[in-house]
Amino acid sequence: MSIAEKLTTLAQNQQKVYDAGKQAEYDRFWDSYQDNGARTDYVHAFSRKWKDDAFRPKYTMKPLTMDYMFVNTEITNLKDKLDAQGVTLDTSECKSFLQSFMSARIKHIPTLDLRSSQTMANTFSSGCRAVTIDKLIVSETTPFVLSTFQAALYLQNITVEGTIGKSIELYWSPLTKNSIESVINALSTTASGLTASFSKDAVSRGFDDDGWNTLVAKRPNWTIILA
Repeated sequence: MSIAEKLTTLAQNQQKVYDAGKQAEYDRFWDSYQDNGARTDYVHAFSRKWKDDAFRPKYTMKPLTMDYMFVNTEITNLKDKLDAQGVTLDTSECKSFLQSFMSARIKHIPTLDLRSSQTMANTFSSGCRAVTIDKLIVSETTPFVLSTFQAALYLQNITVEGTIGKSIELYWSPLTKNSIESVINALSTTASGLTASFSKDAVSRGFDDDGWNTLVAKRPNWTIILA
Protein backbone atom coordinates (compact mmCIF):
# COMPACT_ATOMS: atom_id res chain seq x y z
CA MET A 1 0.00 0.00 0.00
CA SER A 2 1.40 3.37 -0.98
CA ILE A 3 1.79 6.25 1.45
CA ALA A 4 -1.07 8.07 -0.28
CA GLU A 5 -3.35 5.03 0.10
CA LYS A 6 -2.38 4.67 3.76
CA LEU A 7 -3.20 8.32 4.40
CA THR A 8 -6.56 7.92 2.67
CA THR A 9 -7.36 4.85 4.73
CA LEU A 10 -6.31 6.64 7.93
CA ALA A 11 -8.57 9.60 7.11
CA GLN A 12 -11.49 7.30 6.40
CA ASN A 13 -10.98 5.47 9.69
CA GLN A 14 -10.77 8.74 11.59
CA GLN A 15 -14.06 9.83 10.05
CA LYS A 16 -15.69 6.55 11.05
CA VAL A 17 -14.46 6.97 14.62
CA TYR A 18 -15.74 10.56 14.66
CA ASP A 19 -19.14 9.56 13.26
CA ALA A 20 -19.41 6.70 15.76
CA GLY A 21 -18.63 9.11 18.58
CA LYS A 22 -21.30 11.54 17.39
CA GLN A 23 -23.87 8.76 17.17
CA ALA A 24 -22.96 7.49 20.64
CA GLU A 25 -23.32 10.98 22.08
CA TYR A 26 -26.67 11.44 20.31
CA ASP A 27 -27.94 8.12 21.64
CA ARG A 28 -26.69 8.85 25.14
CA PHE A 29 -28.41 12.25 25.29
CA TRP A 30 -31.78 11.29 23.79
CA ASP A 31 -31.99 7.94 25.59
CA SER A 32 -31.66 9.90 28.82
CA TYR A 33 -33.77 12.91 27.81
CA GLN A 34 -36.65 10.79 26.53
CA ASP A 35 -36.26 7.98 29.06
CA ASN A 36 -35.69 5.50 26.22
CA GLY A 37 -39.05 6.53 24.75
CA ALA A 38 -41.01 6.17 28.00
CA ARG A 39 -41.06 9.85 28.97
CA THR A 40 -44.59 11.23 29.45
CA ASP A 41 -43.90 14.51 31.28
CA TYR A 42 -42.77 17.05 28.69
CA VAL A 43 -43.21 20.20 30.79
CA HIS A 44 -40.78 22.84 29.41
CA ALA A 45 -39.05 20.07 27.44
CA PHE A 46 -38.20 22.21 24.38
CA SER A 47 -38.90 25.72 25.60
CA ARG A 48 -37.00 28.96 25.22
CA LYS A 49 -33.50 28.52 23.72
CA TRP A 50 -34.06 25.23 21.92
CA LYS A 51 -33.15 25.59 18.23
CA ASP A 52 -33.76 23.59 15.06
CA ASP A 53 -30.30 22.05 14.89
CA ALA A 54 -30.55 20.69 18.45
CA PHE A 55 -34.07 19.29 18.08
CA ARG A 56 -33.54 15.72 16.88
CA PRO A 57 -35.71 13.50 19.09
CA LYS A 58 -34.98 9.80 18.87
CA TYR A 59 -38.33 8.50 20.04
CA THR A 60 -41.98 9.26 19.33
CA MET A 61 -43.30 11.59 22.03
CA LYS A 62 -46.49 10.59 23.83
CA PRO A 63 -46.95 13.16 26.61
CA LEU A 64 -49.51 13.03 29.37
CA THR A 65 -48.74 16.68 29.98
CA MET A 66 -47.10 19.18 27.64
CA ASP A 67 -47.44 22.36 29.70
CA TYR A 68 -44.99 24.97 28.37
CA MET A 69 -43.49 22.25 26.14
CA PHE A 70 -42.56 24.68 23.36
CA VAL A 71 -43.16 28.03 25.08
CA ASN A 72 -40.89 30.71 23.57
CA THR A 73 -38.98 28.03 21.68
CA GLU A 74 -36.69 29.02 18.83
CA ILE A 75 -37.52 25.84 16.93
CA THR A 76 -39.22 26.89 13.68
CA ASN A 77 -39.86 23.74 11.66
CA LEU A 78 -41.43 21.27 14.10
CA LYS A 79 -43.38 19.33 11.48
CA ASP A 80 -40.37 18.95 9.16
CA LYS A 81 -38.01 18.02 11.98
CA LEU A 82 -40.33 15.30 13.30
CA ASP A 83 -40.78 13.92 9.79
CA ALA A 84 -37.02 13.96 9.19
CA GLN A 85 -36.44 12.03 12.42
CA GLY A 86 -39.18 9.54 11.62
CA VAL A 87 -40.98 10.23 14.91
CA THR A 88 -44.35 11.71 15.82
CA LEU A 89 -45.95 13.83 18.52
CA ASP A 90 -48.82 11.68 19.78
CA THR A 91 -51.09 13.76 22.02
CA SER A 92 -54.01 11.33 22.16
CA GLU A 93 -53.59 10.84 25.93
CA CYS A 94 -52.35 14.33 26.80
CA LYS A 95 -54.40 15.96 29.55
CA SER A 96 -52.85 19.41 29.71
CA PHE A 97 -51.86 21.83 26.94
CA LEU A 98 -51.25 24.84 29.19
CA GLN A 99 -49.19 27.39 27.22
CA SER A 100 -47.79 24.55 25.10
CA PHE A 101 -47.01 26.75 22.06
CA MET A 102 -47.27 30.20 23.62
CA SER A 103 -44.92 32.67 21.89
CA ALA A 104 -43.30 29.79 20.01
CA ARG A 105 -41.56 30.50 16.69
CA ILE A 106 -42.85 27.25 15.22
CA LYS A 107 -44.49 27.88 11.84
CA HIS A 108 -45.94 24.44 11.17
CA ILE A 109 -47.56 22.36 13.91
CA PRO A 110 -48.49 18.73 13.13
CA THR A 111 -51.81 17.11 14.00
CA LEU A 112 -52.81 17.48 17.66
CA ASP A 113 -55.37 15.19 19.28
CA LEU A 114 -57.09 17.28 21.96
CA ARG A 115 -59.79 14.84 23.01
CA SER A 116 -58.18 13.98 26.37
CA SER A 117 -57.32 17.59 27.21
CA GLN A 118 -58.52 19.18 30.44
CA THR A 119 -57.01 22.61 29.81
CA MET A 120 -56.32 24.69 26.70
CA ALA A 121 -55.37 27.94 28.43
CA ASN A 122 -52.96 30.04 26.31
CA THR A 123 -52.09 27.02 24.17
CA PHE A 124 -51.40 29.04 21.00
CA SER A 125 -51.35 32.52 22.48
CA SER A 126 -49.14 35.59 22.70
CA GLY A 127 -47.97 35.81 19.13
CA CYS A 128 -47.44 32.10 18.50
CA ARG A 129 -45.89 32.08 15.01
CA ALA A 130 -47.80 29.06 13.74
CA VAL A 131 -49.13 29.62 10.22
CA THR A 132 -50.42 26.07 9.82
CA ILE A 133 -51.82 23.49 12.22
CA ASP A 134 -52.34 20.34 10.18
CA LYS A 135 -55.33 19.18 12.17
CA LEU A 136 -56.99 19.59 15.54
CA ILE A 137 -58.86 16.46 16.59
CA VAL A 138 -61.49 17.58 19.11
CA SER A 139 -64.53 16.48 21.07
CA GLU A 140 -67.39 18.40 22.60
CA THR A 141 -65.49 18.51 25.88
CA THR A 142 -62.27 19.97 24.46
CA PRO A 143 -61.87 22.99 26.77
CA PHE A 144 -61.35 25.92 24.40
CA VAL A 145 -61.26 29.23 26.28
CA LEU A 146 -60.76 32.87 25.35
CA SER A 147 -56.99 32.61 25.73
CA THR A 148 -56.49 29.44 23.65
CA PHE A 149 -55.78 31.39 20.44
CA GLN A 150 -55.32 34.82 22.00
CA ALA A 151 -53.06 36.94 19.75
CA ALA A 152 -52.34 34.00 17.41
CA LEU A 153 -51.66 36.62 14.77
CA TYR A 154 -50.12 34.36 12.11
CA LEU A 155 -52.51 31.42 12.03
CA GLN A 156 -54.01 30.90 8.56
CA ASN A 157 -54.46 27.18 7.98
CA ILE A 158 -56.31 24.92 10.36
CA THR A 159 -58.44 21.81 9.91
CA VAL A 160 -60.79 20.62 12.64
CA GLU A 161 -61.90 17.01 12.97
CA GLY A 162 -64.65 16.21 15.46
CA THR A 163 -67.16 18.40 17.25
CA ILE A 164 -66.53 21.71 18.99
CA GLY A 165 -68.71 22.05 22.08
CA LYS A 166 -67.14 25.10 23.75
CA SER A 167 -67.00 28.76 22.72
CA ILE A 168 -64.02 29.39 20.47
CA GLU A 169 -62.37 32.74 19.77
CA LEU A 170 -60.32 33.06 16.58
CA TYR A 171 -60.76 36.72 15.70
CA TRP A 172 -57.03 37.43 16.07
CA SER A 173 -56.12 35.04 13.25
CA PRO A 174 -56.16 35.71 9.47
CA LEU A 175 -57.74 32.34 8.69
CA THR A 176 -58.31 31.21 5.12
CA LYS A 177 -61.78 30.50 3.78
CA ASN A 178 -61.23 26.74 4.05
CA SER A 179 -60.09 27.11 7.65
CA ILE A 180 -63.13 29.16 8.65
CA GLU A 181 -65.41 26.65 6.97
CA SER A 182 -63.68 23.80 8.78
CA VAL A 183 -64.22 25.44 12.16
CA ILE A 184 -67.86 26.33 11.55
CA ASN A 185 -68.67 22.90 10.16
CA ALA A 186 -67.23 21.39 13.35
CA LEU A 187 -69.44 23.47 15.68
CA SER A 188 -71.90 21.35 17.64
CA THR A 189 -75.40 21.23 16.21
CA THR A 190 -76.94 20.73 19.66
CA ALA A 191 -75.01 23.12 21.93
CA SER A 192 -76.64 26.36 23.01
CA GLY A 193 -75.49 29.70 24.40
CA LEU A 194 -72.05 29.47 22.78
CA THR A 195 -70.08 31.85 20.57
CA ALA A 196 -67.52 31.53 17.80
CA SER A 197 -65.62 34.61 16.70
CA PHE A 198 -63.60 35.27 13.56
CA SER A 199 -61.61 38.10 12.04
CA LYS A 200 -63.86 40.44 10.07
CA ASP A 201 -61.03 41.02 7.59
CA ALA A 202 -60.47 37.29 7.11
CA VAL A 203 -64.16 36.72 6.44
CA SER A 204 -64.28 39.63 4.00
CA ARG A 205 -61.36 38.19 2.06
CA GLY A 206 -62.86 34.72 1.86
CA PHE A 207 -66.59 35.20 1.43
CA ASP A 208 -69.17 37.34 -0.26
CA ASP A 209 -72.30 38.17 1.73
CA ASP A 210 -74.35 35.29 0.33
CA GLY A 211 -71.61 32.74 0.92
CA TRP A 212 -71.05 33.88 4.49
CA ASN A 213 -74.75 33.99 5.35
CA THR A 214 -75.24 30.50 3.92
CA LEU A 215 -72.35 29.14 6.00
CA VAL A 216 -73.49 30.78 9.24
CA ALA A 217 -77.05 29.54 8.67
CA LYS A 218 -75.75 25.99 9.14
CA ARG A 219 -75.28 26.71 12.85
CA PRO A 220 -78.27 28.80 14.00
CA ASN A 221 -77.69 27.61 17.57
CA TRP A 222 -74.39 29.50 17.73
CA THR A 223 -73.69 33.21 17.99
CA ILE A 224 -71.13 33.96 15.28
CA ILE A 225 -69.17 37.16 15.95
CA LEU A 226 -66.89 39.15 13.62
CA ALA A 227 -64.31 41.37 15.27
